[in-house]
Amino acid sequence: MEKWAIFRARPLPVAAAMLIAVTLAAGCAGSFTYGQRDAELTQAFSSHQFPPGYRYYFLGGENRPYAIVGLEPDYTLSNKFYKPVTEADRPMEKLVDALYEVPYSRPDAAHIVDLQGRRIGVWYSSARLVSFRVDPEARSVSVFSDEPWIKDGANGDFYTARFLE
Repeated sequence: MEKWAIFRARPLPVAAAMLIAVTLAAGCAGSFTYGQRDAELTQAFSSHQFPPGYRYYFLGGENRPYAIVGLEPDYTLSNKFYKPVTEADRPMEKLVDALYEVPYSRPDAAHIVDLQGRRIGVWYSSARLVSFRVDPEARSVSVFSDEPWIKDGANGDFYTARFLE
């Protein structure tokens, strides 16, 4: 059987399947955003000057967290392994100072933006392959990464990650 024979034998079903696949991929990709790295924000985190007005979460143990996420109060974080930061038992300064550093990579901060480009949160970690899925209707954010220690899968959904811009 010739390599492309199925396309000639059944062009309409193959074309329809390809159109459905492209439409689904475009619809899913529309809700993903990527962090916008910011050197000033990184310096602010390093000097314990945290952007006000966010609810903060961290991933990992409080003695060696992998990542810190801050979101506007009307957004929730969908990832199940992130814990809320409370100043009573986990001061932000302690989390930032103890942050796990990936070999050959320093911690960076990035702005999390919604689909219109509006800043809705911050990210601080040494992980570089990260993307965020923003659901404007549910007012939720999911963090996705190829880093095995950050990979949460947000309830097992398909995800993609990209270097922070």
